[in-house]
Amino acid sequence: MLLLVGTAQGAAASTIPSASKPSPDSQTDELDPKEIPETGVPPEDRPKLIGDVETDVAYTTMAGPDGIAILRADASDGYAWRSIALLPAKSSDSDMWVANSCIDPSGSFLAVVYGPRSFTNDEASFLGGGWGAVVDLDSGSIVDLGRGQSLAYFNPGCGGGPFAAFLRYTGQGTTQLASVDLRSGEAVWSADVEGEITSPATRSDGGVVAASGTGIVRISETGGIEELRSVPGMPFRLKVDSADRIGI
Repeated sequence: MLLLVGTAQGAAASTIPSASKPSPDSQTDELDPKEIPETGVPPEDRPKLIGDVETDVAYTTMAGPDGIAILRADASDGYAWRSIALLPAKSSDSDMWVANSCIDPSGSFLAVVYGPRSFTNDEASFLGGGWGAVVDLDSGSIVDLGRGQSLAYFNPGCGGGPFAAFLRYTGQGTTQLASVDLRSGEAVWSADVEGEITSPATRSDGGVVAASGTGIVRISETGGIEELRSVPGMPFRLKVDSADRIGI
């Protein structure tokens, strides 16, 4: 079993430092080091608190002034957090960097979009000013996808295979969408999609489904939109499993 938990706020380090108080405009969660000891769950307490799940692995991203740290915690080590990679800050004019991330079904790769916290208060930067990256969770190696990603909470979007959807908004009624093979860090395809789509998720073949208005849609490699289902409300947080079944 593999668990991906949300972004924590603090300085990037190999062990959990003292947590800092998040500002009102931060989208990160505060991680209290008193709740998660640096040594993890004591060995004598693991049978009761963890049980027979020694193969479990948890991942999270930690926001900080120097960039985004990727942390790993293994059940066999009592879920003691350790840093396996650092996405470095691209500039020095921000007090905090924030990130969105998703993991592929195998637990091998983490897709990340990140940027200065101040970007969330600037429309152009929020719509398409973030940086993208793919992190190999076994080796810690990083593929830099460059700048040009939206910092919207649903970006990037993973799904039923080793792919992730990355998008940006042009501000002119068009969504630029790419399906990236996480094994290589290369775009399988990219397209301009008319209108604003949200909550993209990848299928096992690298295809993309998303939300558009009240519809769940499939996006073609040429940017065409096919409505799969209309729902009574606004669909969000689309998820695709290994059988390409869609959950909302």
